[in-house]
Amino acid sequence: MAHNVDFDLPFLNRHFSETVGQTLPNPAICTLKLSRRLLPGLPSHKLAKVAAHFQIPTPLTHRAPGDVEITYQLWLKLIEMLEKQGISTLDALLKVC
Repeated sequence: MAHNVDFDLPFLNRHFSETVGQTLPNPAICTLKLSRRLLPGLPSHKLAKVAAHFQIPTPLTHRAPGDVEITYQLWLKLIEMLEKQGISTLDALLKVC
């Protein structure tokens, strides 16, 4: 899972492939795509802007530890929204993504 996973995944897969000999086998979940779908009225879906919408603190943006924490907190908020729409399984989530 990542915010804008389509940007990060090629880097991760390249390094994973170099070290392990294969790409990541798990499905990729994108909080950017989810925020666009669940919060269409936001003027921006950048991580910090979506976090601000949910009042998630963003002290260390554009640094791995800070972005990971912000994305995790955002994911928790998005899960609540997804569950309210009856989306509670990985298969259903992947259809939304």
